[in-house]
Amino acid sequence: KSFSLDAWRNPKIKKNKVEAWVRWIIPLQLAIVYFFAGVAKLNPEWLFAAQPLKIWLPANDKVWIIGELFRYPETAYVFSWAGMLYDTLVPFFLMWRKTRVWAYAAVIGFHSMTGILFQIGVFPVVMIFSTLIFFSSEFHEKMIGWMKKILKQMGMLIKSPSSTHATASSVFGHRKSLLYSFLVVYVSLQLLFPWRYVLYPGNLFWTEEGYRFSWRVMLMEKAGTATFYVKDRKSGREGIAI
Repeated sequence: KSFSLDAWRNPKIKKNKVEAWVRWIIPLQLAIVYFFAGVAKLNPEWLFAAQPLKIWLPANDKVWIIGELFRYPETAYVFSWAGMLYDTLVPFFLMWRKTRVWAYAAVIGFHSMTGILFQIGVFPVVMIFSTLIFFSSEFHEKMIGWMKKILKQMGMLIKSPSSTHATASSVFGHRKSLLYSFLVVYVSLQLLFPWRYVLYPGNLFWTEEGYRFSWRVMLMEKAGTATFYVKDRKSGREGIAI
């Protein structure tokens, strides 16, 4: 209701503020992903065997400048512990104003590295830009101001009609108790759902029951081969197909 075409056409519906829960629900969602990814790395295979990074890093030894370092087993241990500490702690550092800039620099470095080394699609780009939501509203207002100046200089900014500068009003109005109840259920589900794997028997990394949506990012490597023995009944010839 601030940047939409509807708000441009009808300034009466334009709003420059939202309620606090709208502002914090996205950082909370990102923090849950980061934190659970870090907690999931607190296992012997990741920390004390450096697996599967011992497999993945040497395969990237041709990366510019730092590729040679990936040939050493010690590098896999450094990356394993650094990855665990990063995922577990970065949401808290992002929430604290004094460490936010440094934490975001770590976000850029971490996701840039994973994007270069591993084929994980747009995930690094999404996380780098989404994490900006942790910054204050003043920061985002400055960014919007810079964007407007750039667009104005490029002749692409269309002046919008005058706005009433309305403040936020609850969508639920007097039914705020319903909203709060929904938020409690929603957040509880986000916090409990990743733990559902404890309800299933067997090794999680083998059965993968409860693995999805538990935010276990890049914790295992699975590979398999199949050998087919083919025999022609008429000629008696045999062959192997892999």
